[in-house]
Amino acid sequence: MRFADLAPARIPAAESLTAVIAAILEADPTTMPVFEGGDPAAVGMVSRWLGRLGLGAVRVADPAAFSWPGPWIARIRPPAGDERFVLMYGVPSGAIWDPAGDGAPVDNAWVVDGYLLAAADIALARPPLPEAPVGAGRIEAIYVSATAGQAATPLASARALPGLGLDGDRHVTGDGTFPSGLPGSALTLIEAEVCESFDPRSAPTIIAATSSPAESPSTTWSATSSPWAPCAARGCGCASRARWCSATPGGRCCARWCTAAACAPTS
Repeated sequence: MRFADLAPARIPAAESLTAVIAAILEADPTTMPVFEGGDPAAVGMVSRWLGRLGLGAVRVADPAAFSWPGPWIARIRPPAGDERFVLMYGVPSGAIWDPAGDGAPVDNAWVVDGYLLAAADIALARPPLPEAPVGAGRIEAIYVSATAGQAATPLASARALPGLGLDGDRHVTGDGTFPSGLPGSALTLIEAEVCESFDPRSAPTIIAATSSPAESPSTTWSATSSPWAPCAARGCGCASRARWCSATPGGRCCARWCTAAACAPTS
């Protein structure tokens, strides 16, 4: 699911279901019929259109409490304003896009119906697993959290435990939100470019990791080897892309990588 092409302007409530389905399917809403209101899971225009793609909409039993690690559709009935559809996401779930809203946050208490888009035949719909990419990266920052929901703590270095995660992190002890021990659950890697794409932008002094641990129980990761380390020590808020410089109070343009020579202390 991509958000780059989501409509920046407010649209009529009657078009919100079409907009949300288009966002989930990465489809062009101008090529789709307008699904005005109704029940997406009922037999009708929505079910017939989705059926052509081998998909269907499944009603959620308890939408106000429903959580899903992916996108789903909610019908909301706010105390003021029109009844409409919004895009929900995550565990716990919350509204991440309200195409017909006024920009105000959506309260989960407003959710009256929920729908999940699903494949009619999972075996046919499941894409082949791609090969894992191999490449080199540079560690910009290391963060751990001892328990689920606890604020992440930045570290200068950390010990990577093969198959477990970073020493001192919740995934090692099994105290995270998600189960530990499954492939891919020990560590989360975030590219700096991803942080820069957020709206509003996520702009820590040092952006998240872009490298992976070696397969050794004594591997040590160090953020002090980062080219941003001199800037961080001097209080510079520079980021890895020049376009951030205008949003950095007291700092000069940093070019691609932040260095001591290219960075001025923040006020």
